[in-house]
Amino acid sequence: MKLRNIILLAIITIQCIACESFLDIKPVGKAIPTTYSEYKALLSGGYSTQYDRSYSALLSDEASFTSTNIYYKDIYIWNTKSPDQSTQATPWVELYKSIFYANHVIKNRNDIKNGTKEAIEQLVGEAFIMRAYMHFNLANLYANQYGAADPATQKGIPIEISTAIDVNKFPKRNTLKEVYDQVVNDIEDGIKLLNINEFEKGENFRFSKVSAFGFAARVYLSMGNYEKAKEYAQKALDLNSKLEDLNSSTAIMPYKYKSVENVLAFENTFKFPYDLAVSPKLLGLYNLDNDLRIKAYYTLSNGIYKIKLGGSSVENKVSMRTSEFYLIKAESIARSNGNLDDAKAALKELLKNRLKPDYYTQRAAEINAMDKSAFIQAVFDERARELAFQGFRWFDLKRNGKPKLIKEYKGVTYTLEENDPRYIVRIPKDAVTNNPNLAE
Repeated sequence: MKLRNIILLAIITIQCIACESFLDIKPVGKAIPTTYSEYKALLSGGYSTQYDRSYSALLSDEASFTSTNIYYKDIYIWNTKSPDQSTQATPWVELYKSIFYANHVIKNRNDIKNGTKEAIEQLVGEAFIMRAYMHFNLANLYANQYGAADPATQKGIPIEISTAIDVNKFPKRNTLKEVYDQVVNDIEDGIKLLNINEFEKGENFRFSKVSAFGFAARVYLSMGNYEKAKEYAQKALDLNSKLEDLNSSTAIMPYKYKSVENVLAFENTFKFPYDLAVSPKLLGLYNLDNDLRIKAYYTLSNGIYKIKLGGSSVENKVSMRTSEFYLIKAESIARSNGNLDDAKAALKELLKNRLKPDYYTQRAAEINAMDKSAFIQAVFDERARELAFQGFRWFDLKRNGKPKLIKEYKGVTYTLEENDPRYIVRIPKDAVTNNPNLAE
């Protein structure tokens, strides 16, 4: 199996890696790790394995793609039956590589030498959260939405929790329930071990308590467990509730790792802004004159809005921000029949840092007058505005009824029907070829 051969080679010749600067990953030798510093370097390999969340932006309704770039065209138009052979494969091996790095730390946690008890526990806690994070991302892409049908009968993705490599083994797809049970168990195990509330900027590519709480809230929101989502969103906010005020001339853009609200920064969220523009649908959700995110997140050129975040700059790495916590708190309170005023307060706290003052006053009054249904829709739209091009929109569409989407490319109209099977991304062809058990 191709994936397992890759991982077998990686484990046998484990490359210990050092972080000399922010995610500046460089090999420093080939040896089986024994010490804390070596295992820390090993886990950094998991952090440096990039999961490019641009793919989901192509699938969703937030982007307009006009390029003739054959690597991404078929992703954009949902052509899963006969894509060009040059079409860029969606992430698969990359995520499992990170899982195997994490597994190696977890398996050998009692044998790690030359580290304090607190440092080793923090490292192992990070490994548990990393394993959960990657399994969750895989399930989000390649499986049905949790709760759309009985998760015990839905195909998920293979769970990998072992470092034992058997090239003759062809793992089957676990059920979606089994995958999410594993994710939740790993989150719980990881949180028990983490002892750093939040890393300083430059080290915030590592999981801490605040990002673990935030990730738990993200998972529970996806599962529709709104009480748990609310609980963990609040736990995250208790550790960091800071937001960049875009009204201030000194604000650091929230998608930069140095921002006060960027609590986890190891992923490239957007790789090719030169090929994509903001879709008319997404642009229509903003008040172009009064929403400060228009100038903060986009650049206008020849009448076309392009995306600022992402690219090759290490400055723009972002995996989780405090703004997401406010949005999860607002939605989960409303959906769990909590105090709607508390939900509205969470949303307004975010908006006062994103809108011009006069418009915020107007928008706050509109929010105050909303009933539950209108407010939940307002949060959904706000997620589209605030989290645009950061790998959320496709999954928000999946968990909110898989609505009908229509796109145009080179004068041809393409439609993704409501509840279309193509909302579940196909596992890459090479992976299925090497392991028939992955077939649909």
